[in-house]
Amino acid sequence: MKLINAKRIIQIISIILVVLLSNVIFSFNNEVKAESNKNNIIILLDNSGSMKSGIGDLAKVACSMALDCLDSEKVNIGMITFGEKVTVLNDISQSQDSLELKKIISEINFDEDYTNMKDGLKEAINQLRKVKGNKSILILSDGVETAEGGLAPNHREQMKALEEEAAGEEIKINSVALSDEVESEFLNSIAVKTGGTFRDGKTADKLFEAITSIIGLENDFITVGNFSTLEKKSEKIKISESIESGVISVAAADNVQPDIEVRINGKLLEPSIKGNLYEVYKFTNSSSSEVEITQKKDVNTSVIIQLKSKAKLNVLGDYQNYISLPINVPRNIHMNLDCGGSPVPEGAFIQRNGSNIQQGSEKGAFLDVFEGAKPGKEVVRYTAKDGNGGIIAIAELVVSINDYPPYDYKDVSNKDKFIREDIISIEIEPKGKDEVSELGGTLIIKRGEKHEEIPLVEKDGVLTAEFPAEAAGKLEYYAYIRGIRGTDNSSFEYKLETKTVEVLEKPIIKLGLKNDSKQEAVIDSSRELTFQIMPDSIIQEETEVFVLSDKLKELGSFKVNSETKEVKVKILLKDLTDNLVLRFKTSSGIDITESLDTNINVISKWINFLDKYIKPILLVLIVLTIAAGLVTGIYFISIHAYKVNIKDNSKRHIEISYNFKPRGRGDSVGGELNEVVKKLNLNVDTRRSILTLDEDEMNTTLGEFKLENIYEGYPHWRQGLCCLLNRKKKPITISYIEYAVQDIYINENQVEDAKAIKEKDDVRIIYSINKINKLEIEFKL
Repeated sequence: MKLINAKRIIQIISIILVVLLSNVIFSFNNEVKAESNKNNIIILLDNSGSMKSGIGDLAKVACSMALDCLDSEKVNIGMITFGEKVTVLNDISQSQDSLELKKIISEINFDEDYTNMKDGLKEAINQLRKVKGNKSILILSDGVETAEGGLAPNHREQMKALEEEAAGEEIKINSVALSDEVESEFLNSIAVKTGGTFRDGKTADKLFEAITSIIGLENDFITVGNFSTLEKKSEKIKISESIESGVISVAAADNVQPDIEVRINGKLLEPSIKGNLYEVYKFTNSSSSEVEITQKKDVNTSVIIQLKSKAKLNVLGDYQNYISLPINVPRNIHMNLDCGGSPVPEGAFIQRNGSNIQQGSEKGAFLDVFEGAKPGKEVVRYTAKDGNGGIIAIAELVVSINDYPPYDYKDVSNKDKFIREDIISIEIEPKGKDEVSELGGTLIIKRGEKHEEIPLVEKDGVLTAEFPAEAAGKLEYYAYIRGIRGTDNSSFEYKLETKTVEVLEKPIIKLGLKNDSKQEAVIDSSRELTFQIMPDSIIQEETEVFVLSDKLKELGSFKVNSETKEVKVKILLKDLTDNLVLRFKTSSGIDITESLDTNINVISKWINFLDKYIKPILLVLIVLTIAAGLVTGIYFISIHAYKVNIKDNSKRHIEISYNFKPRGRGDSVGGELNEVVKKLNLNVDTRRSILTLDEDEMNTTLGEFKLENIYEGYPHWRQGLCCLLNRKKKPITISYIEYAVQDIYINENQVEDAKAIKEKDDVRIIYSINKINKLEIEFKL
């Protein structure tokens, strides 16, 4: 029994140990994964006495404000100062408490005598070597490097070694110059090597904007605008639905708390954080909106607007948001707009600092050519907008334009395609007349993940390098230029633009057809075609090209070489086809465009005869037949309209009732009007007291009934057509016209001086025969 209990206890303990160990392992794995997703930033701040001039206090405000913009869940912050000694205020591996970090920053006194940047940088690199995730250093300094006892003789080599070490550890180094006295050459070089930026922060506005922009990038927030309220009191920006969220940072530039009003679509936005001499406004967005920022107090305030977007404006190449280039050397900046799977909005465009740039050949692709006209730092901001002016995405580059002797790749007509057997030659030539000594450099070749370095050889002031194309695929290269300027013996080093070439297995001829609009040709005739040799062709020697039909019959031939741009060829058309498709082959068997559609319809001679003569005649006959049919149809329709509206309507019977009073003798009489009998006279025989209605007019005629046709005199078809065209107008009217007016009543109402009565029912007319006798007539028209 004891043995059983012992086994059971061992089993239970084993299970508990396994569970505990699993939890530990699981927790460890989770911790490593979480850390690997974090950004690690060390702020390396100059603590020398020169920082007390006022720029130091502004730097402390800017750092505190930047910390409030960061997401502590995603970013670890370290804090190191350097002066005569290096002081670690917060190790990158320590707990992250933003209030404690801001308290540490506020207590920096700037009371040390020297500027030992080298040891501060070494400490920051050592700390970052131990952590996982993205790593960066932000250097804030206002002076040249100094050390107690002076700098070491190999100080320059030591700084270069730190530069190489940071690049090897993939540590991005950003720096902000707080005065003109900083180590600009080193800070510029280390930014180029590590993919960081070297920015100007010598004024309050530039300092706040530089630090906020650098720190904001760690959370994917990109600066879209910044301004001083001394220059303008308000700002409005439109944002599209692509914008997810925004941060507006407001910092005092003259020791007075900012007083800014922020509205989103007219609604007031309260500050998310209020710090000492700064405020931070945060907002989310899901639709097209308008952001308005207004200064309320008349104080000097720096405003920085940053946005995070679902869309990305990608600057292609290996710029890493920073370019260092010599004066007057142009640089092509290629960009594409990625809307996260959604199509690029119609009318989308990109502006560089407010001016539109060139759109590329593909939708969403853009090209800007940047050339610095004077030395200095320049923040170049690219803003993608939709057709309504709403911001879609932003990209920002810091361009360092150096007063270095300008060198650039020699123009080789943009040759960007080679074959495997080719030797690629690179020449880098001077673009100015500077005197240079110790000119040299390195060419970096990138074949996928493989990197190769080749020294650049100087000959007669031109740097050259050669290397084999080697393998098919994409190949990139860029050059570092080094030397010493002859005028002041100052050294210089900078990186040239990355070039991309394509290496093919063997030569290739790519053809295009000029004037390929739809056309017809007769079989066995000839036709001259113009073929274009496309720019991406690679032709090493003169090559004969044979033009074949779709059935591989030879139709013609031509020769091309590396200089050929287009060629005219007369081909014989041998096959009937709706669309002549041409095929090609070369005498040497090199690759060539497989086929081209010509849009030539090759027809037979009989079809051509029909098309040329018979078809036009048939077309005329068809038109005439249709016209005759229309005329005949209109004629018969018009005759029918005549019959219905005029002929049938002309047969009108008139019925008259009359009485002679007071004798009371009366009777009725009738008659008919029609196309033939158009008038009937109403005659009276007073002796016999009777009325007659006939065509004869007598001395005792009282009046006449008259039928009128308004289209009288027209042919019958035309009368019918007029009836069709004037449906509201009656073509036939009947009227009674009196010869001697007596008392006339129409529907019991007496009418004075009526001369004619047209188509009135129950008309009653009274005639005075003498003083006693009267004749009363009633009739219907």
